[in-house]
Amino acid sequence: GMELAPPASGDIIPPSKSKEEKRREGKARALEIAKQRRLAEAANSDDDDAKAHSGHGSHNSKRANAFVRWLRATFQATIRGGVLDVAGGNGEVSVRLNFCEHIPATTVDVREADLVATLTKRIIPRLPKKWQAKLLGKSRAELLAISEDPGCGSVLPEQIVSRWDSLESVEASPSLMAAVHSSSVIVGLHADASTEAIVDVALKYNKSFAVVPCCVFPNLFKDRRTKSGDVVRSYEQFCEYLEDREDGVVRDELGFHGRNVCLYYRGREVRSLKAELEGKSARLVVGFSAQGYGDIEAAYDALLGAWGSPPEVVVFGGDRGDDGGVGSLVKLVKDRLEVRLVAVIKATLTHGLEDHVDSYVKYSDEDWWGGVDNEGRLRGATAVYLDDELGNGDYGIISVGGGKIAREEVNVAREKGILCVYAKASNREGELGEVDGLLL
Repeated sequence: GMELAPPASGDIIPPSKSKEEKRREGKARALEIAKQRRLAEAANSDDDDAKAHSGHGSHNSKRANAFVRWLRATFQATIRGGVLDVAGGNGEVSVRLNFCEHIPATTVDVREADLVATLTKRIIPRLPKKWQAKLLGKSRAELLAISEDPGCGSVLPEQIVSRWDSLESVEASPSLMAAVHSSSVIVGLHADASTEAIVDVALKYNKSFAVVPCCVFPNLFKDRRTKSGDVVRSYEQFCEYLEDREDGVVRDELGFHGRNVCLYYRGREVRSLKAELEGKSARLVVGFSAQGYGDIEAAYDALLGAWGSPPEVVVFGGDRGDDGGVGSLVKLVKDRLEVRLVAVIKATLTHGLEDHVDSYVKYSDEDWWGGVDNEGRLRGATAVYLDDELGNGDYGIISVGGGKIAREEVNVAREKGILCVYAKASNREGELGEVDGLLL
């Protein structure tokens, strides 16, 4: 469905400009955008193969298809958490993700897109013939009905009609911020003036991103500088500028002609918990999750008493920082002590851990949060932070209270010879839980 971004509330409203000032600024911006698009189109058509295509739509479909395939291959499980496509134009990237890949997507653009037309004219005709036969004969109303039927799954992506001009303007929009928090990857394929703002938002809120720059707009963004201090004016300078924004931004080239450089970033995550803990003292904190703590401050005091001096790294299972459970407990630790906080989470998890988590280790065992299955196999986060390779260094477990999964993890850790410590704490019901009595 389409959502109109509501105006921000509580903002300081600057003095209004005269109609003539607004007209001049709007005209200058429009001229600059038109100029940059002409340059970009010339660059994108600067080869014989591209010129051989019959129309602009053909170019766009090839680019969108190549970009979607690249996104799926590059981000793998992470992308299943949802994609936010900024300056999406006709919405083809989002429609392809939603319809062809079954990946939830939201498209944002200043103009409303006809997503049904994008589906029927750009995507369905390129499907295998058996699928074309099933879908091409359906009317717009029938396609919309399928899209809105919860039993069929969503055919069309969500749509937000809004500008995406800067970090500040995005943060002022509740609808855009809701979309940011519910996505795992933010993307922009030739997103024009929104490109750098995508990077700004993704870096602040620790989202993976992928942008394919096109227009540079040097007259609109005069403050951009390369590492050497040069004003960013050329396409290559713009790519270098974005690549240098953060350690971990990677450059790739997509499988289409023209401006095909893609800058992407996987967020503050690590591929291996062993690599994250190498040479450091670390403690895994487990305890009550959904049951929460009856007194979070008492739980914090018990934790401090249990470990004596704080470790360099605290590991936990990715619980939210506002639910009164383990996530809230380690957030207190992060806020008050000099420790590094590592969350072990599902690859598709998108809730907001960004303010207090330093890095992530992601796993793809989607059916399990943690624990041990009936065949004795470690599942979910438990398989990550009780890996055999982790028991060789200064690594241990502190269970602050804890229920069934915490008990299973403590038992496995003891079998592996990993240090285990218990800190007595009760849940919201006043119960000490299943770990109490195991560790004396």
